[in-house]
Amino acid sequence: MQGRGMMRALLIFFKPMDIPRDIEPSTSSVLVAMSGGVDSSVAAALLQKQGFAVSGIYMITHDDFEQDLSDARRVAAALGIELEAVDLRSTFAETVIRYFVEEYKNARTPNPCVYCNRHIKFGKLIELARQRGADAFATGHYIRLRHTDSGSEVLTAKNTAKDQSYILCMVEPENLQRVIFPVGQFTKDRVRDMARELKLPIHDKADSQEICFVPDDDYPAMLEKLCPELKKEGLIVDTDGAALGRHEGIYKYTIGQRRGLGIALGEPAYVVRLEPHSNKVVLGSKEDLMQKVATVRDFNWLLVPPAEEFRAFVKIRYNHRGQWADIIVEDKDVLVRFEQPASAVTPGQACAVYLPEENAFKLLGGGWL
Repeated sequence: MQGRGMMRALLIFFKPMDIPRDIEPSTSSVLVAMSGGVDSSVAAALLQKQGFAVSGIYMITHDDFEQDLSDARRVAAALGIELEAVDLRSTFAETVIRYFVEEYKNARTPNPCVYCNRHIKFGKLIELARQRGADAFATGHYIRLRHTDSGSEVLTAKNTAKDQSYILCMVEPENLQRVIFPVGQFTKDRVRDMARELKLPIHDKADSQEICFVPDDDYPAMLEKLCPELKKEGLIVDTDGAALGRHEGIYKYTIGQRRGLGIALGEPAYVVRLEPHSNKVVLGSKEDLMQKVATVRDFNWLLVPPAEEFRAFVKIRYNHRGQWADIIVEDKDVLVRFEQPASAVTPGQACAVYLPEENAFKLLGGGWL
């Protein structure tokens, strides 16, 4: 390992909570999901330096994969580890892409990353790790896990600006018991510095910002190709039902959208509702976007919930700053009563529920709005 800074990083890296309690690095193997990016590459390197027998796995989920796979192979070669590429395009299409299209057909705004993490990354890849005899599975997500005798607790990352715990809210809790998140205790800048100090060939690679399977981030074009019937003209109306204009398909709109409406009303207007049965886009004011209560369906509990109504911190989309709410458990669903009205509560998005801890939040689980 290069430099004193790297040695200091390792000294603070693996606290007892970070590794499943029955795993001893020097006698254990770990399968790392490697994307060809900086974070997963550093995760693999840190695990190797800790003493694990590390191997990598790259999942092919769409056709534009050659460059990222090449980058992952270069990193694996630099670390002297094996890398397996698994073609999951068929499985991915039958699960994530099908879900993606069906949600838009029902005028809902999907969250394919949350869905993929439940069914593919922390579903299918966990299964493959078990089949290959790995003692643990790791990724480069900015998340912390605390492994205890009673289970695994998901904590927000030390670097709150990069925290990715939200995307685990729908993962099956038993699939987290053998997981390690090596970079969850570091900032992004520190991770990139470590990649440089380790001389990893991707240390200056830019972060991915787009949905991985949508070419050029043009999801309307992809939807039109996969489901041409979505392109159906209809009315744009106000909250009283008065016609304001026409649209080419409600799949091009999402709750809270202000830009690209193609209508000048002399005052700010937002998409406040999508009506698939009447094929209408409803516009309203910013006040019309505000909501005091939301029902979260098919809630996935990562931990045992409090027995009664409780106060929690909730996020209603990935980039939401979060806000406080009262949580009421109703069988498989959860009722969320926001302390302050929430803006743009969007059907199809995931709602993640957290409890506060010192210097972190603990993820209780999540469900679909």
